[in-house]
Parts: sequence; C-alpha cells; structure tokens
Amino acid sequence: AVSFKKDLSTSFVAILRDSTSGSIKGLSRHYHFLLEPKLAEAFAIIKALCWLKTLGMDCIIVDSDCLQVILALNNNDKDIFDFGMLILDC
Repeated sequence: AVSFKKDLSTSFVAILRDSTSGSIKGLSRHYHFLLEPKLAEAFAIIKALCWLKTLGMDCIIVDSDCLQVILALNNNDKDIFDFGMLILDC
C-alpha cells in the first residue's frame, strides 16, 4: 500500500499466486483519502481478504512489507491502536 500526500490518496495492489508463485489474478484500488502507512497496509490486507473471500479462497498466505501489521494479524492482536480496529475485522 502507498499513500500520496500530494493528492491525499491511498492505493494498493494485491496479487493472487498459486503454490509455484505463478500469478493467477490481481486487484488494484485507489482511494481518495490519505492513510498513515501502517493503516494503509492493514486496510489493503483487509480489502484483499474480502476479495479473496468472494473468490472462495479460504487457505491463504499473506505477504506484506509491514512487519507490525503481520505480527498483529498473526497474534490476533486485540489492542485498539493505530490499525487495531481494522485487525479486529479479520
């Protein structure tokens, strides 16, 4: 996920890969609101998970370059800080 201060927007790309890392489908979105980087990453993951749910995917691995968000997801972190409310949606 990336946030653009100049035009107050946030974008992300999600890629669905198979077990050999081959690309199957992709999703990209652009929103006209600005999010702090950790929140943007959590928001992107939530949107990607919702997309995967519509595709009937239920066994997935999430990759991200934001360790704090991944740790919060893996630990089912219930603390309400920064992106905590989004994590609770997972």
